[in-house]
Amino acid sequence: MPDTLAASPRNQLLAALPPEDWKRLAPQMQLVELPFRQILQTPGQPITAAYFVESGFLSMLIILEDGDGAEVGLVGREGMLGLPLLYGTDRSDLEGIVQCPGMALRIEAEALQAALGWSPSLQRRLLR
Repeated sequence: MPDTLAASPRNQLLAALPPEDWKRLAPQMQLVELPFRQILQTPGQPITAAYFVESGFLSMLIILEDGDGAEVGLVGREGMLGLPLLYGTDRSDLEGIVQCPGMALRIEAEALQAALGWSPSLQRRLLR
């Protein structure tokens, strides 16, 4: 990860962390591209990573019985995708899909759950 990114994430949740927490968390983050319509979270499937949006935005969809989807939320630089990981589960009923291309910081589910244990500040920010 480039030093400039590690020094100042654009994601508002990560930018609000104390500098020492961000320094410890940054090496576990991977900067990834978010191409249009990429599915990052599939209903009922294990959530293997969380995504902290740096640019662009994601749609959260509930898939209806007839196969149609209804948008129930958006995730931009102020949030993250992978909320169920904070509550000790790795499944969601929602689909997470890229609606506007951009970039995100990706962290493996296990690494995020470990970080919640050593960073009360991260835990508080994500649970708000």
